[in-house]
Amino acid sequence: MALLSVDKLTTSFYTRDGIVRAVQGISFTVEHGETVAIVGESGSGKSVACYSLLQLVPQPPGRIESGRAFFNGIDLLQCTEQEVMKYRGNHISMIFQDPMTSLNPYMNIGEQLIEPLTYHHKTSTANALKKAEAALTEVGISEAKKRLKQYPHEFSGGMRQRVMIAMALMSEPELLIADEPTTALDVTVQAQIFELIKAIQARRNLAVIFITHDLGVVAQIADRVLVMNNGEIVEQGSTRNIFNDPQHEYTRMLLDAIPVSAKPEPFRYRAGNAKRIILQLKDVNASYIEQPASLLHWQEKRFNVVRHVSLNLHKGEILGLVGESGCGKSTLAKTVLRLVTEDSGSIKFDGTELTTLSAAGIKDLRKDLQIIFQDPYASLNPRMSVYDTLLEPLKLHNIVAPIEYERTISQLMDEVGLSPRDIRKYPHEFSGGQRQRIAIARALAVRPKLIIADEPVSALDVTIQAQVLELMLHIVDKHHLSMIFVSHDLSVIRYICDRTAVMYQGEIIELGSTEKIFNQPQQEYTRKLLSAIPVPDPEYYGHT
Repeated sequence: MALLSVDKLTTSFYTRDGIVRAVQGISFTVEHGETVAIVGESGSGKSVACYSLLQLVPQPPGRIESGRAFFNGIDLLQCTEQEVMKYRGNHISMIFQDPMTSLNPYMNIGEQLIEPLTYHHKTSTANALKKAEAALTEVGISEAKKRLKQYPHEFSGGMRQRVMIAMALMSEPELLIADEPTTALDVTVQAQIFELIKAIQARRNLAVIFITHDLGVVAQIADRVLVMNNGEIVEQGSTRNIFNDPQHEYTRMLLDAIPVSAKPEPFRYRAGNAKRIILQLKDVNASYIEQPASLLHWQEKRFNVVRHVSLNLHKGEILGLVGESGCGKSTLAKTVLRLVTEDSGSIKFDGTELTTLSAAGIKDLRKDLQIIFQDPYASLNPRMSVYDTLLEPLKLHNIVAPIEYERTISQLMDEVGLSPRDIRKYPHEFSGGQRQRIAIARALAVRPKLIIADEPVSALDVTIQAQVLELMLHIVDKHHLSMIFVSHDLSVIRYICDRTAVMYQGEIIELGSTEKIFNQPQQEYTRKLLSAIPVPDPEYYGHT
């Protein structure tokens, strides 16, 4: 008998604009020890389907209309709230996409990890803490005993996700539901997490439902695949069959959107202004002041983040900056933008030495140096309409006369593929991909010479990701921009970047053309990064 059997599950949301059928009569099974991947774009219903199983859909406006979901012979959808709570975290655990919204900022990590054991199994605090320490070590967090006393804000994004994975596995569940659990993780950490889940599956016959938009991940980890679109399962089958012989047009579209390794013009900056250097870094060093353990014993201690970095960026070139979390790539990008002050070194932009500029000089230069952040929802003001968001830089830098504001903003919207009719809307009224396009439009509004893109597509669906990457390539070529593209997704780096710089512990350890970096890596660390890239081919991972 299957561990989980879902039959004709239907879930709706009752909104002011009408009824939204988020899940429409889906049926599927999950066997003991099996990994089933649910793939589809945002809004396809894949997360709602899994939330419905544990009655986590907010009611109202949500409502589970019909269906059955048998887990070990018990229909979860017929259970009372008290009954289903016995299954949550005990027999069925869930890893959510954003760990910062799932972890309690007022509780230390140890208290949160032991909660499932003390609640479900009545384990003593001492024994639970020992198991929590072992769980953190198992998911690759060093100094686990010390980390148990720390709080979520003291962890990086990747480390917080590891904490969530450790928490989900604490009570040794029979079914693990993982909702985009590795989106924010480096490829090496992602590979470690997959190996960890596989090891636990082999040891405990654990079943996994893996929700993702990354088809490379699906090929690596899944036994079967369910493809969802508009609340329906449009195709399901073995991973090998889905990849090698997709039957539905939507499945083929998802597969076609995977970033490919080749691009038609790999060195665009040679076409015009050949090899003109627009940004030059020489021996740049940057550090942070480490917070003291006690104010009574305060002593300034600096943590070196960027060390002796030297590199050039050419006009019209896209330079990729890759490395694991904590390697210093984002700090280096912020140092170029003067958002972080360097300790020493030279930064020249278009012939101007940035390190000696006054605050007023930096302000005047801001329009030439722009940034696109990873999370557009966090970087866009929720109280400002799109019109006001795009108007702000135009007014601040006197880009156009007031009479031209409306026309310029409409042109910006059109250029990034959005309707000018939507300029009076607010960020929450757009999808993630549309919000990122708004962020790109804001960066373009001041007609910059250099844009730094910090993980701009990591949280997007593969189809939206492909659209945004094509948009960025088009904009770079059209406006003869230069770009530093920061990413942990090496497939994206290979697709969009002319040259690639590999960072490790604050240093550039390898720099060269992207194709050379990928085909002839010189450093062991670079080879380690490349070997961890998920390959969108199930046969590569031995799926038959």
